[in-house]
Amino acid sequence: MPKYFLFNPYCELAIVKNAKFYTPNKQFKALVNDLSPLMIWLYDSKIKILSDIQVSEEWKKDIKKLHEFKVDFADFDTLKSKSIKIEDLEVWGKSLDYLTILSKPTFKVKGLETWSDNDKKVYDRFTGYKVLKSLVNSTNTNYISKDLLGTFCKTKEEVILKFQQLFAGENKGVVFKLPFSSSGRGLMLLRKEHINPAIESWIESGLSEHGRILVEPWLDKVTDFSVLFNFESEEIKFLGISVFESLDSGQYGGSLLGSYEDLLPNTISVQIPKLIEDLKGAFRNTKEFKGFKGRLGVDAMIVRDVMDNLILHPCVEINPRTTMGHISLGLKKAVLNPNRAKWVITTKHQIANFKTFEIEMRKKYPYQIENKKLVSGFFPLVDVNLTKQYYAYVLAE
Repeated sequence: MPKYFLFNPYCELAIVKNAKFYTPNKQFKALVNDLSPLMIWLYDSKIKILSDIQVSEEWKKDIKKLHEFKVDFADFDTLKSKSIKIEDLEVWGKSLDYLTILSKPTFKVKGLETWSDNDKKVYDRFTGYKVLKSLVNSTNTNYISKDLLGTFCKTKEEVILKFQQLFAGENKGVVFKLPFSSSGRGLMLLRKEHINPAIESWIESGLSEHGRILVEPWLDKVTDFSVLFNFESEEIKFLGISVFESLDSGQYGGSLLGSYEDLLPNTISVQIPKLIEDLKGAFRNTKEFKGFKGRLGVDAMIVRDVMDNLILHPCVEINPRTTMGHISLGLKKAVLNPNRAKWVITTKHQIANFKTFEIEMRKKYPYQIENKKLVSGFFPLVDVNLTKQYYAYVLAE
């Protein structure tokens, strides 16, 4: 088991910039500061989160009611005084920036990985698109049809032409996606057939930095879910399904903790075992995943077609890293009845004062815990005294 975990949710941005030394923006700094405590739910053993936050002893005492092992945090520079193996360190997502730092003589990391062009390709939406095409070409007729696949465009003229063609085909909207983006970031949803100067500027900026843009028809989404894996040597291990919710911005907003059999329509849930095997087969046949190791999540969704039938979009995007879905699997173990529980990530845009919110929720839904399982009530997952932009909690009925 690893001893340290680095939460670097900005890994995609560091990758697209090929940055050996990357400084995350204000938003990502807040994300790291506020949500680092969630990383403990990835493990059933003691883990030290590499973060300079100082959670209160009161919060540590509270969280230990659900998490058996000591919660600990340490500054990244702590590793300078340690002689560790690379197996002792896990990260949210592999990227060039932290590997560059760890390669300095001041750090003593044995077996440190190198960064390759293929590492970058794994993160590219085009690789996920290859997986999607192979699935759509398979024998499962309940996946989305080929005409709903997007198109990668390399010039502004190509982007606008494809945009116009999709609206001419009576689509109700068009989505632009940047290749190195995920979790609702780097997307633009357009519901009107009009390109204004601001949209043109977005297209130009995206092409300048990413080289191409994926243009897709808008789909009538019913439910989001993720299929979670861990790549271990030659084995692709299925970990579970997480049915999640998105914020208005498209970013992750939390997850229902129940089983997919209970949360998804039966016509879809019976297809999940085949979807899992189809994804495994697609990974084995996609060269970019040869030698890949670590956690990975595939975002999928249920959509409604023009005939009002429910169909599967088997691969909206691939996140070749740890995801909040993996956090959900850990939280599921901490709840007595997952089918009656959910966990939520919220922001300052939704809740102006986190402290007031926590006081009110604790009073309205006092928690009951038995044998380190949340039976019912509201339980905060982060230290409210440290949060700036994000807050997380679990609520069980």
